[in-house]
Amino acid sequence: MTKEQLRMQMLAGIITESQYKEKIENLYETSLKPEEKAVFDDIVNTLNEGEGWIEKFKKYAKKGLITIGILAALLSGSMLNNSQKEEVRDVVKTELTVNKDLSIGGKLLDFYENNPELAQQYKQENPNSSLVDDIESVIQNNGQKDVEWLKFLGSLHGDEAPSFTSFSTYSYK
Repeated sequence: MTKEQLRMQMLAGIITESQYKEKIENLYETSLKPEEKAVFDDIVNTLNEGEGWIEKFKKYAKKGLITIGILAALLSGSMLNNSQKEEVRDVVKTELTVNKDLSIGGKLLDFYENNPELAQQYKQENPNSSLVDDIESVIQNNGQKDVEWLKFLGSLHGDEAPSFTSFSTYSYK
C-alpha cells in the first residue's frame, strides 16, 4: 500500500490518524535496504540514551551514510518528537553542505591533476582567480588526502568550480 492510499483511508475514516502514522512508519522502515536498516536500527536503538542518539546520527551523517530512505523513516514516524526531528533537520542541513564542499574540492583537485596544462591555461586566462594557486598550495601541503583541505577548496571556490572543471582549450571568453 502506498502513502497516498493510506492517507485516503485516513481521510475516509477507515483508519485513525495514529494507525496512519504507524503504517507510514512501517512503510518506510520496510522499504529500507539492509545496510540502511542497520543504520536506522542503530540510531533508533539509542533514542532512550538522551543526547547519545543525535551524536550517533551525526556520526553517520558525517560518513555520508544517511540516505533519503533513512530520513523518511525517521521523520515520518512517531518515534521522534518535534524537537528531535528539528535536530535531525539541522544536522542534515549542516552535513549536506559539508559533504557538498568536500565533493566539489575533490572534483577541483581531480581536474587539476588530470589536466595540469588546462589548469595553467585557466590561471592565465583568469588572473583574478586564486583557484589554481589554492589547489597547488593544497598539493604542496600534501592536503589532497586531507578532508579538511578538500572542504576548504570546495567552500572557497564552489561558485567557480563549474567553469574550471569544464574548461578546455576551446573555451571562449
